[in-house]
This record gives sequence, structure tokens and C-alpha cells, in this order.
Amino acid sequence: MTNFANRGVEPKGHFHRLLVGQPQRVGDQTVQAVAQLSGWRRGRQGKSGEGVLAFFRASPVVFFLSEEGQERVAIPLTGARMCEQRRLAFLFFLAVGLIGLLIPFAVQARMRKGG
Repeated sequence: MTNFANRGVEPKGHFHRLLVGQPQRVGDQTVQAVAQLSGWRRGRQGKSGEGVLAFFRASPVVFFLSEEGQERVAIPLTGARMCEQRRLAFLFFLAVGLIGLLIPFAVQARMRKGG
């Protein structure tokens, strides 16, 4: 992946980039992948040196496919992103549910101790 295309104005520390892969030839077809790289970074320079903290995530966006003598076809990969979002939402609600179940037990245990 070599081409970094900026996607608008970014808040300080946050970034969003499109990663466009080099076209690859597979038999008589050419394939090219595009992903979105997003995340944040923070840096600090102190007396003992520099420190950097960063997080990033690459998500597939589109896949281009072309055959010799034919037009390039774009295959959007929104299903992969939706699946990831559903999984994160499920884990969030599972965590909230578990916390909701544990709070009454903690209150009950505290009341038994007389606190």
C-alpha cells in the first residue's frame, strides 16, 4: 500500500487516510484493494526524551477487479464494516448487562456486612 490520500481537515492528533494498494496481476485479472486507516496519535518531548502513544485501525473499503479489455468493477466491502460494528455493539451491551447483573449482588453483599 503506497498512496496516502488525505480525507479533509483533521482534529489535532486524529487522522483518516485512504490506503490505495498497488494493482496486482493475477492470471488475466488485475485486483486492487483500498482501505481506510484511522486513529490518533499523541507525542510528548520531555527531559529524558520523546514519548509517543498511538492507535490505528485499518478497515477495508472497496476492492477493484478488472479483466483484460473490460472496465474496472468496484466491489464495496461495507458488509465487513457492518459486521465489525455489530460485534462491537453486541460486546458493549453484553458488558453493560453483566455490570447491571453484578451491581445488585455487590449491594446485597455490602448490606450483609452491615456497610
